[in-house]
Amino acid sequence: MNTTVLALIIGVIGVTMIRFATRLIIRLIGLAVLVLSVVFLLFYFEIGPFEQNPISIDSLKSTYCVDEVNPAKCECIVRPIEVDMANRWTPTELDYLKQHGTQMAYAVTRSFEAVRDQIEGCLKDRGEEEALDEVLQELIPVNQKWLNKLGEWKDDLAQKADSALDSAQSKKDWVDEHYN
Repeated sequence: MNTTVLALIIGVIGVTMIRFATRLIIRLIGLAVLVLSVVFLLFYFEIGPFEQNPISIDSLKSTYCVDEVNPAKCECIVRPIEVDMANRWTPTELDYLKQHGTQMAYAVTRSFEAVRDQIEGCLKDRGEEEALDEVLQELIPVNQKWLNKLGEWKDDLAQKADSALDSAQSKKDWVDEHYN
């Protein structure tokens, strides 16, 4: 009789936990769908943080070519991309791309890859190779603080792994000493 009662209690607790976990998971999935939908709508309608496409010819020109703060970035990075796009697209197609941010970003990325050797050569001739990395980091829409934090976590994890490996190796060596 005690076994039957115990099995019944365990069964009731198990069913209750499964129901609770199922409800929690369904609510979490619903919340995730809602958040993703809102982010997609903001992106699709270019609202809020997605209002301006940071990867377009116009934004690159306004950032690097208007005041000529760093002529190397303008002449070596923006101009070759602009020329490449002008050679590949008609003015009407470029206007269409300006209206469609994601396609413009993709086209700029493709033009960048097409003229990357030319960009690197120009920057190398001017002695400003680091300018390319600076521009690429400015275009990445991720807060650099978080990237730096991830780097710190990676380094911390690597140190802990090395320490654990060294500890295990020293213990292995200690055991091996007794057999030599």
